[in-house]
Amino acid sequence: MGQSRLTAEQLVAYVQAKSLQSFRAADTTLPQLAAMFVAEGNRYNIRGDVAFAQSIVETGWFHYPDAGMVRPTDHNYAGIGACDSCGSGYMFPSPLSGVRAQMQRLRGYADATVTTASIPDPPVPEMWDLDPARAAYKFDHFFKKGAAPNWENMGNGNWATAPDYSKVVLGVYTKMLAFHGLTP
Repeated sequence: MGQSRLTAEQLVAYVQAKSLQSFRAADTTLPQLAAMFVAEGNRYNIRGDVAFAQSIVETGWFHYPDAGMVRPTDHNYAGIGACDSCGSGYMFPSPLSGVRAQMQRLRGYADATVTTASIPDPPVPEMWDLDPARAAYKFDHFFKKGAAPNWENMGNGNWATAPDYSKVVLGVYTKMLAFHGLTP
């Protein structure tokens, strides 16, 4: 949890300098998407810059490989619902709802005390439930609530099954910081 250390402009500069893939996220530009990650992350007290690094990993630099479960038009930047035994991931109606869903899910993993009353927006219906009362209940009773208070706790069944998931995400984030002359 916390505020972003990197700005949207720094996130964009890193992707533009390091990615060999074309940006294929639908209905947004890279600068708009980076700004959403920083703004929504700060609103949810989730490190939006680290979530952006997570999205680089999950989407293949926002290229969405053709063999992946999540498509560019899904506005799903974190592979939410794309599990080893699933056919596809969640689909969100807009880039903002996709980023917001990621921040809500990350907040649930990080904060054992979070409730719908303590977040700035209602739970994203496409992830939690189309009925607002059921969505609030599901958010408040998220089965992984507080299971990963730090990024180092991700992986091994928290967000992803890969045991090195957190190392991969944090490795990208460390490179992002170093690119801008910052220490982890």
